Amino acid sequence: MRLLLVAATIALAVTPSATPASGAPAPAAAKPAVGKDTGLKIDWAWIHFLPTVQSDHLTAYDTDHLSTVCYAWGDGNEYWDVVYDRTGLRTGYTPESYLTDNSFQPCSTVGQTAHVFQPVAWMHLHTDPTWEYQIVNPGDTIGVICSVYDNNLRWDLVVNHSQQQMVGFVDSSAVAANIPADC
Repeated sequence: MRLLLVAATIALAVTPSATPASGAPAPAAAKPAVGKDTGLKIDWAWIHFLPTVQSDHLTAYDTDHLSTVCYAWGDGNEYWDVVYDRTGLRTGYTPESYLTDNSFQPCSTVGQTAHVFQPVAWMHLHTDPTWEYQIVNPGDTIGVICSVYDNNLRWDLVVNHSQQQMVGFVDSSAVAANIPADC
């Protein structure tokens, strides 16, 4: 009996713990609130409003924290995924072949159905109202995915179902929808 107790005590003494010396729990890895974690197989990739290389774009890097949100058929006869960059608050389509993991949700079914109620709303690839934009019209059906706060505005990440599944951020004050979850 004594030998068994000693072995159990030694096992407890050498078992690594996830609790730091301070006694506080170890920080958990940041998980995306929307989509699922992915990364780039290459050093950088362009992310676009539409699943085509002719669409305006920004750049995502292999060091960015990316989530894949949904997919659509695009240029090159391949699937393109919408990625949300939690590092730089950017979004856009990139070819699925560039990603370490892809989405299983079609962009045509993603988001809370809504409309814009202003005469026109601007859609951006990141949360900067001075950057390049595309227009979202009041009659367009959009899918509101999630929301972020940046540059003194709340931004909704949306897919415009009326315009070839165009993706971007829209000032949430222009969107007639319930407040979505945080991205």
